Amino acid sequence: WLFRRSTPAMGSSTSYVGQAAEAAAMAVSSYSRPCDATNIGYGTAGFRTNAELLDNVIYRMGLAAALRAKALGRKVGVMITASHNPERDNGVKLVEPMGEMLLAEWEAHATLLANAADSELKSVVEELASTLGIDLNTLGEVVVGRDTR
Repeated sequence: WLFRRSTPAMGSSTSYVGQAAEAAAMAVSSYSRPCDATNIGYGTAGFRTNAELLDNVIYRMGLAAALRAKALGRKVGVMITASHNPERDNGVKLVEPMGEMLLAEWEAHATLLANAADSELKSVVEELASTLGIDLNTLGEVVVGRDTR
């Protein structure tokens, strides 16, 4: 998928052409964002809403975490969070390498990815990578955690 490490043949250049399309296709086939989905915003606690609405957001936060990890050259976390509220109220947030909150600039990128229409996801990923100077062929490690309260 989009963030696997590719190994070019001798004498060829690395390229992520097609990887964004592959990740977007996976999103559409397995974690499609409903056309009538309400936009969701990344806040201090990440994305928080009814758990039934989070599948596509969680997948897309995996993409955001991989982009962030590649940008930093360090591991980034995706935390699936429980809530003190009813069981169906859950969330997902990104965690910086030393456990810090996600930078505000990246909150905006995460929100953009979460709310992108399926048909726009590929171009959003490519645009973010280009704008932020992220080499998609570098290794990006993501650690996934969950809170089981």
